Amino acid sequence: MPGYLVATDENGKIITSVKIQTGTSAYFLTTPQPYPKDRVNIYEIDVPTDPTQTIYVLGYLQVKKGSTYDASVYPRASANYPLNIHLSNASSFNQLTVCTDAGGETISLLSDTVHAFKYLYYSDNSKVYAYITKNGIPSYHFFDIPKGSSDLTIDLNQCTSTMNTINFTINGIYPSVQVAAKTDKNSAFEYNLGTSSVFGTGTVAFNYPKEPFQQYSTIVSYNRLDNNQNIHYSKAIVGPAISTDASIFPATINFTGTSMADFSVSTTGTYDYYYAHFIAQNISANLDINYWSPSAANYKNVKLPDFSEFIPKNLLDPTLMRLQDYGLYRVDGFDEKKLIYKRPESDHDVNIQEVVLHNY
Repeated sequence: MPGYLVATDENGKIITSVKIQTGTSAYFLTTPQPYPKDRVNIYEIDVPTDPTQTIYVLGYLQVKKGSTYDASVYPRASANYPLNIHLSNASSFNQLTVCTDAGGETISLLSDTVHAFKYLYYSDNSKVYAYITKNGIPSYHFFDIPKGSSDLTIDLNQCTSTMNTINFTINGIYPSVQVAAKTDKNSAFEYNLGTSSVFGTGTVAFNYPKEPFQQYSTIVSYNRLDNNQNIHYSKAIVGPAISTDASIFPATINFTGTSMADFSVSTTGTYDYYYAHFIAQNISANLDINYWSPSAANYKNVKLPDFSEFIPKNLLDPTLMRLQDYGLYRVDGFDEKKLIYKRPESDHDVNIQEVVLHNY
């Protein structure tokens, strides 16, 4: 997607910019004259060629000079593609998960099997993990993938292995548990072992295969209504076993105003960085703004700079930009100079905690 990388000072004054070019993977933001300050705002502005599509602004606010911004996606160089999975002996089920160590999906309708589980990546060491629940009873099987396969038929009648079950006691509403697992903890490839959740409140029972893995990433999440605020809590724990620890660091988030023009926030609790998300109230505005800022910078100015050089001016009205989420994050071994900052839902190699206020 066409776009720009832009650097500004703490007041939003543009210092330098560079256009994102197709085929270019590394960029250096340099200034025509020495910039004396230690911190700077860095923005990635993604502008689609279709004017009806959404413009995205990703801003890292008051990060240190010399930081690196790595926007590379999941490594696929060592993956095989595509693998199309076909099912035999498919009959009515409550839920079916089929995945490799590089992707997959979960469905709950038999009719979805026609189009599901297609165009999957997989590593040379991957198997196909099939986990089915029928009449409330879970079972599973790991299927071998012949070398170089692009099509594979799996027989769901072979899903006969009984599963281990672990119970999570979570003090919140809509509790959910997701687990990813790696056969090699140093690899980027991992199996999604599934997600279990409860509508309302209660104990979450998570079923998982008996085969051991080198590393598990357990993501526990839940909501609470605190002082009439919708607060989302989430925690990713990495280790040699599935963790049932659902404790989250104590924090509070209070704000006034809901638009970018009048937004102000105060927080308590020790965190590594915050995240703020604003979207246009008018659907025709097509602007989506995401900010991250390290706590060490102590910077709360979320006003959008004058980006009329890059974005149509009629979209830059701050009164039209409404807060969606504001979150506080703790990351083990956090390094504020390494961007993009890690989040529980996308990074399964480190312990992460988040407390997020939803404004919707």
